Amino acid sequence: MQIFLWNVTQRKLWQSVVILEEEKISVGYGYGSNKTVAARKAEEKLEDRLLQTELD
Repeated sequence: MQIFLWNVTQRKLWQSVVILEEEKISVGYGYGSNKTVAARKAEEKLEDRLLQTELD
């Protein structure tokens, strides 16, 4: 699942990430100059997180 947010401060985003991760929900997030760049970074972050989870 992907969720896109805009007009959200990084602080609020990080708070959301922490809450979801505490519930064992892997999260991908990304920042960029446009939605495409941010989405790509979010997908990469989620892939990294899922690989890390498999190794733990």
